Amino acid sequence: MNLTYAILALLGFAIFLQFMLWHAQRRGLRLVREHGERLALLEKRLGLGTGAPPSAQGNPAAARPTPDPLQQAVALARAGRSAQEIASSCGISEAESELLVRMRGAPM
Repeated sequence: MNLTYAILALLGFAIFLQFMLWHAQRRGLRLVREHGERLALLEKRLGLGTGAPPSAQGNPAAARPTPDPLQQAVALARAGRSAQEIASSCGISEAESELLVRMRGAPM
């Protein structure tokens, strides 16, 4: 009887470990997908995507580039403006503008 209980305990433990590995794999895949979506959103916001946006494909007037707030904020930070001034004029958060002010000498 002791051997039967030991085998059942090992089998239960193996099933438990398999479930935990499966759960960790699903969680990892979900995190990878979320990070991919965030990266795509950041690339879109920074204008790093390829091709023209869908709205600009049929309308030549819409193809004109609009000023990017982040590029404008970088230029203001390099010009020595304060973080509060950058945040208010570019419509970005104060934390983002403080980061830009700290990094203003670095090429981006």
